[in-house]
Amino acid sequence: GTIVVPPDAGGRRLKLGKLEVRYPSDTSVEIRSAFERECRVVFPDHKGRITVRSKGESVPCQQQNDPAPAVSFSASPGAVYAVTLSGD
Repeated sequence: GTIVVPPDAGGRRLKLGKLEVRYPSDTSVEIRSAFERECRVVFPDHKGRITVRSKGESVPCQQQNDPAPAVSFSASPGAVYAVTLSGD
């Protein structure tokens, strides 16, 4: 499960089996999974720090910045995760 945020992603929605992905903007992703899974989100061609939140709380995650900002985290079933890139 790696999600690579495409250019001009804002406004798109995808349903990939039991995984729903929505792009509110070019630098944010909302993810909902029907089962527990490891998620990885990559923002190619950007720079910055990524935050992951669910139910208003920060979610523990692993950051990576080389070659592009990326984050990995564990997603619980039914929860919505907001993944946001700050800075560019």
